[in-house]
Amino acid sequence: AGTDLGQDNMGLLVQRDIDTLGVQIVAGKTFRWKARYGQALSHATTLATELNVLENHIPALPPEYQDSQFVFLAANDPHLQAAALQQLKPPHFCLCDTMNLWIGGERESLLALLRQVHALALNDEEARQLCETSNLVQAAQKLHSWGPSTVIIKRGEHGALLSHRGSLFLVPGFPLSRVVDPTGAGDALAGGLIGYLSQVGSVTEEHLRRGLLYGNVLASFTIEDFGVGRLKTLTGDDIEQRYKQMCRMTQLIT
Repeated sequence: AGTDLGQDNMGLLVQRDIDTLGVQIVAGKTFRWKARYGQALSHATTLATELNVLENHIPALPPEYQDSQFVFLAANDPHLQAAALQQLKPPHFCLCDTMNLWIGGERESLLALLRQVHALALNDEEARQLCETSNLVQAAQKLHSWGPSTVIIKRGEHGALLSHRGSLFLVPGFPLSRVVDPTGAGDALAGGLIGYLSQVGSVTEEHLRRGLLYGNVLASFTIEDFGVGRLKTLTGDDIEQRYKQMCRMTQLIT
């Protein structure tokens, strides 16, 4: 992060008992993404992407992180994602995220990275861009052929599609009467998934499905406020209650 991260943000991480050993503050500004949403908040038009301190920064992981078994490579230059992955002992499960900037500008590097990870998360527009097809099932099949055994295609208000070794699972978006800002929902979904998997300690199709449900729940809280506003007050009980609501709403009652 850049020097503009601020003590308040660092304090929030510490307050939430999040390990900050790997947080590096370097001179400059933190990554910025600027976009415009339409009235329905379902589509974002990118206006500017400012890499800032990420542009030339090579990640250096603390030795304590090198045996991490569940790894999330957040959307970044595929070269830097690969550099971070190379500093780790082979993880049990590695989930990679990406975005339109890298699909358009670093396609070959991204495809090379996909051969090294277990899972890829991207939104529906990015899946169509990368796979050059409008059909998301075909996109998932193509992504499998490039390496990842697990593919998560985020579909905004329509939830997400999970394809694990070709087996499909659909989770709907949680219905909300008020949406403030959808930015960050995809990161929350991926974080919830990898967090659940690390908690249960193994990766099965059932665990992936449950993890995606938890990720979807976290995404639904994220969009209720700007930035991490809603997450600041979120409790474990809030998450479990909404998870149960989601399960009830998607259960076939006989």
